[in-house]
Formats: sequence, structure tokens, C-alpha cells
Amino acid sequence: MSTVLEDRIVRAAEEVLAAQQYVGFVDVLNRLGWLPVPRIDEWRQGRIDSLEATLQVNPSKIVTALALFRRWAQGHGRSRPRRSTSPAPGTAGRCAAASAGIPESSGRTARTGRAPGVRVWGTCS
Repeated sequence: MSTVLEDRIVRAAEEVLAAQQYVGFVDVLNRLGWLPVPRIDEWRQGRIDSLEATLQVNPSKIVTALALFRRWAQGHGRSRPRRSTSPAPGTAGRCAAASAGIPESSGRTARTGRAPGVRVWGTCS
């Protein structure tokens, strides 16, 4: 049985994947309207330390969305995220997205309803 949120996550992930041939959780959050592009850019440029602080969505909803996104990714053979690296701040092409959306590099992270230090989605250093 599918929920409204799951349907939205799946639709957003598939639209992003079709448009750019990869999809990350940050892209899905943007497509849902939960995370505007200017905030993503500021985060990638190091002007925002936490994406969570910019979201106007209940933290438990974000955790649920991440679980749904991971389930979708696993069902589409995209369960293994690729490591993402980023050039020095202020350069073009920052923070390449991972195919499953959860890069595992060091740097700034977003934490949502989890123990301190637990990464919830992509990082950008």
C-alpha cells in the first residue's frame, strides 16, 4: 500500500532521474518544494552549515521521506551511493550528486531527528 508521501517521493525521484540521469535526496527535497535552490547553493558554497535549519518541514517527515527514497532507490538498482567529492568552495561544479543520493564524504551534513553525528543525507566539504 502506497502513501501520498511515497507517491510524491517516487514521482519526484523519477522526474529528477529522467531530467539529469542521476538523483540525490537533496534533488528530491527540492522537487517536493521543501528545499529551494538558493538554500542548496548557499549550503554548497559553505554559507549554510545545516540544510535542516532551512527546511520548514517536520524532522520526522524528512526521516520518513529519506526512508521512502532509499526504498525507491533500492527497487531501481540504485541502492549503492557513489562517493561524492567537491572542489574548493567558490568553484563551479560543487558537490556532484550521487546516483542514490547519499554521498559519504566528510563535511557539512544535515541531521534530522537522529543522534548527534548521524548523517541523514548528502554532504559537501
